[in-house]
Amino acid sequence: MGSVRNIKLIRSNGDVEIIDVYEYISNPSIAKNYYLNDGDYIHVPVAQNVIELRGAVYRPMKYELKGNEGIIEAIEYAGGLNFNAIKKTMKVTRFGVDKGLILTIPYQQILSSRANYILVNGDVVEVSTISELADNFITVEGAFSNPGDFEKTPNMRVSDAINLAGITDDAAKEKGYIQRLDPDGSFSYIDFNVNIINSNPQSPENITLMNRDKIIVYRSDIFVDNVSFSVVGAVRNPNTFDFDTEQNLKVSDAIYLSGGLRRDAYEVAYIQRKDDLINKPDYVIINLKEILENPESDQNIRLRPFDQLTIYERNDFFENTSISVEGAVNAGGVFPFGENMTVKDALVLAQGLKVGAALNRVEISRVVIKNNEPTKTIIASIEIDNELNVISGTDDFKLAPYDAIQVRFVPEFELQEFIEIRGEVTYPGKYPIINKNERISSIINRAQGITSKAFPAGATLYRAQDDLGNVVIKLEDVLDNRKSRFNFTVRDGDILFIPKQKEFVTIKGATRVKDFQIDDSIGEANSINVPYHKGKSAKFYIDEYAGGIDSDLSSGKYVYVEQPNGQIERSKFRFPLGRKYPKVMKGSTIVVKAKPIETQKDEEEKEDVDWTKILSDTVVQATSVLTLILLARQLN
Repeated sequence: MGSVRNIKLIRSNGDVEIIDVYEYISNPSIAKNYYLNDGDYIHVPVAQNVIELRGAVYRPMKYELKGNEGIIEAIEYAGGLNFNAIKKTMKVTRFGVDKGLILTIPYQQILSSRANYILVNGDVVEVSTISELADNFITVEGAFSNPGDFEKTPNMRVSDAINLAGITDDAAKEKGYIQRLDPDGSFSYIDFNVNIINSNPQSPENITLMNRDKIIVYRSDIFVDNVSFSVVGAVRNPNTFDFDTEQNLKVSDAIYLSGGLRRDAYEVAYIQRKDDLINKPDYVIINLKEILENPESDQNIRLRPFDQLTIYERNDFFENTSISVEGAVNAGGVFPFGENMTVKDALVLAQGLKVGAALNRVEISRVVIKNNEPTKTIIASIEIDNELNVISGTDDFKLAPYDAIQVRFVPEFELQEFIEIRGEVTYPGKYPIINKNERISSIINRAQGITSKAFPAGATLYRAQDDLGNVVIKLEDVLDNRKSRFNFTVRDGDILFIPKQKEFVTIKGATRVKDFQIDDSIGEANSINVPYHKGKSAKFYIDEYAGGIDSDLSSGKYVYVEQPNGQIERSKFRFPLGRKYPKVMKGSTIVVKAKPIETQKDEEEKEDVDWTKILSDTVVQATSVLTLILLARQLN
């Protein structure tokens, strides 16, 4: 609302200066006149005459006018008219008493007469954009070196347009078209002959052009189908080639264009004729050998559009055969069969024999194939030496396709196998397994027994064979009795670990320990470590040290004890004695698992069972029954 054209600077002595921001913008040098003194006032009044400029001006926005300023000053403040502005007239929307008016400013006439058009507060001036395109042109498209739009000059003819755009040599000069816009918005076509126009510019073919005419001359190649032929297979440069319109190309020409035949080319080829006009492809068999020997042979046929010449490789007509080597070799597998291949050749391909190979037990199985007869398998057993030469049977034993060679291992041949013992033994480390039936007690004896710090109850056995993993073991039983069921036979890769003595018992899970502990001794998972009490069960530890089971989360049913050797024991209910809890050893972990969510919900809906009352009622009923029996006997 504030005025930017009539800001008053009131001096302390009563003098008044008017500050016009527009004037300052157009002439910043006057800024030196605007200085302030002690006691000056700056008064910004409400703007009295604000108009809005829209449309094709450089800065369309609202402007404040003063005095006799009008449309000329407003456009000057807006940076002038855009290059595409309509200058003849402008529209003004003026708001009168309870209604709006549309007025027209004759802007071009105002400029010519050097007059002005006074605008009033609230006027909206719209400067329109020229929307009508130029029409003094013609368009040339098609087979021209410089197609596009050109100025349409008076009496301009087709030849003038052709000369301007430069017609190309491949133009179809027999016929061109003028596309002409009719007054009703439709198009009409007028044809002409470029050759006639070139030979006689005065010919009626050389039509006089009109504004917006379009000259169209096509290239001659658009009237010819794009046809080709291809060569694939055993040639040096398989490719697709443009077809010879004279249809003089033959099979020999196609081979030459493809770089000639490869060494592995077969002597028979075929042409697949697959013209889109033919519903089914046609195949023509070609004898290449005959063509190469005699290019005039009738086999050297002429190609047709879309032909595909396929030249086979020799190997396409022969089955790839192989032999296999397995057993006590370093790199067994399947290998391509070669002519005159020997057993030694095959074993070399398999990178020789392993240490445990039985040289006298090499078996070769062979499939006997006869025409129209069922196949059968025969076996040959041979002996070889360390140089892989056959030393039994025939020295020049030759392999046949699909032979399978099996090199056996020496019976019961095995390299050393080891078990590792870690922890509290006199001599920990790896020990070779002496025999297949060696047991844990033997390994401990060889390690000179366990140390004084050993904790046999916490011993664990890890078995790598068959991905078995941890095995529960009671080493104290093994040490007391070699016939113990835990005195397992050791296997290669076993790891026996004997820890040091453990003095604590760990309690974790759904207990009430956090409700009673006031220090920071509680670990993760509500876990605490407590002293060991000989002979006590898990329930004792939970009640004594963990505040009991959190009945909102769990119950005695979900109490487990993980013994130091990895064995898991759980509490069991035995009627009528109640629930029995597992015994705890040094190093054991007592776990109170939370009940499943579904179980918690179900138990919330049930009343708590008073087992003491049930046991009491059961005893009373049993006593009553016994009393009746005794009375009955006395009466008898």
